[in-house]
Amino acid sequence: MAELSAAEPARVHAVVVGIEHFGRVPDRGWDLPGAAADAMRFTRWLRRRGVPAENITLMLAPVPAAQAAFNAEARALGIDVRFVVSRDHIMDGFRPRSEASEGDLLYVYWGGHGVLDHGDRRLLLCPDAHDADQRCVDLHQLREYLTRPDVVQFPQQVFLVDACATFREVNSGPSGPAVAAFPAGPRQAVDQFLLLAAAIGQAALQDEARGTGAFSEAVLTWLEERSPGLAPDLAALSAHLEEHFDGSGPDGSALQTPVTMELLAPGGRGKVVSLRPPAGPAPKAEPPAGRGTAATAPEARRRPRRGGLVTVVAAAALVVAAAAGDTVYELMVRAKDGADGKAAAAGAAAPGAASPPASPSPSPSPSPSPSASASPSGSAAASPPATPPAAAAPTPSVQPAGAPKPVCASTQATYAGPEVTASPCYVLEGGRVTMVAQLRASKPVDVTVHLWLTEKDETRHLYPTGSTVQQTLRAGTEAKEVRGLVGIALAPGAYDVHVAVTRKGEPAPSATNPTVTGRSQGFSYP
Repeated sequence: MAELSAAEPARVHAVVVGIEHFGRVPDRGWDLPGAAADAMRFTRWLRRRGVPAENITLMLAPVPAAQAAFNAEARALGIDVRFVVSRDHIMDGFRPRSEASEGDLLYVYWGGHGVLDHGDRRLLLCPDAHDADQRCVDLHQLREYLTRPDVVQFPQQVFLVDACATFREVNSGPSGPAVAAFPAGPRQAVDQFLLLAAAIGQAALQDEARGTGAFSEAVLTWLEERSPGLAPDLAALSAHLEEHFDGSGPDGSALQTPVTMELLAPGGRGKVVSLRPPAGPAPKAEPPAGRGTAATAPEARRRPRRGGLVTVVAAAALVVAAAAGDTVYELMVRAKDGADGKAAAAGAAAPGAASPPASPSPSPSPSPSPSASASPSGSAAASPPATPPAAAAPTPSVQPAGAPKPVCASTQATYAGPEVTASPCYVLEGGRVTMVAQLRASKPVDVTVHLWLTEKDETRHLYPTGSTVQQTLRAGTEAKEVRGLVGIALAPGAYDVHVAVTRKGEPAPSATNPTVTGRSQGFSYP
């Protein structure tokens, strides 16, 4: 799927959504100036490459003052723009007008607010959402809906989604999300490629000075400059984003890690591409400014755009689950800590507003911090010696966080629940490698910590073989570490340390999934 088949413009269709105005929020605190402009820019790219106007469904919810200008621009492109004000309007735009549209390639672009629900459901908020009634659609249910042959018939589908993936349970108002279901029906196998602006727990950032989303700007600029046709090299686009989003914003204070998923729905193969920013010093977190107060110039330029966290709690080898029929694909993404944005003011809060975490993840040690791009791909250069039996694995130690200084991915909520957070880390001391899990909890809870080592992007547990180094302890507000020395010799190459935290007595995440579960921090050895 990363290699799209060449498509005739007449055989390409698109549904383009840009939601920047939420009319039921009286203080306009949720407005996202720039979301509609990004959607219009993508529409221009389609039209300039020959896609017929009748093949494009353009749905915009602009701020009222900009509606006339968008209407004029859409007409200049030959398109009748749909100005949407409700969830029903959005859902109707995806339903067939008479019979199912048919072609070679379908694009879906969405710019607006988003949150992450339990079960890793990415929820996209609609223009009639507000704090007490968060009306939305489920991205992955929408994705499955578009596999119905009576709705659309496109063997290749590309989704570009500029929306946050901040945790709904810690960022919602007095009520939970109101998710509207697309009708179920027969499905067929369809290649789908999802390019998402933010990993689990992250905000998607907005350049307020330019009126554009950071993700949309990067994607659209690349398409305009590098893709003369309608079948862009998706692998090259992903590589561009990996380089562009290097873990920090332009002022060094923000983190955003776009991720991609490549799926065959509803039951075939599932391939995942993870965009891994190079390791390095964690961006310095600036104190967040409250909404409505004066902000520093960099902060005024870059803030969480699509439902963002006050302090971005970044993905640390994250699991993105995309349900396709009975198939679940899991995506693991490594990132570093960062912070940006504005605190929520009193009253109706924008989706995603939250308080900063108890403490930031520690900065990497002065020792070399390996980069994913610099690490060798594939297996290690030589097979390591035979692994001792799992029972011989060293007993993990529990000690206060701090010394020796580990290199860590960012703090993230765990399988044990959002109140328990952990970071996967490693320590290189001479030829020794120590796996480290740093964790804390907002309230005391008994948990089991699992640590294991794999070769980079491999599923097999290299150490311990087919098992994990485990430690059960009571997590609390005081930071703790669980350590496990890697007891085998490692060949030169790239490796991942994984951590998973479950509640005491609950089973560990499967060690035999097609994609290794858990959270991870990569490193190069030696």
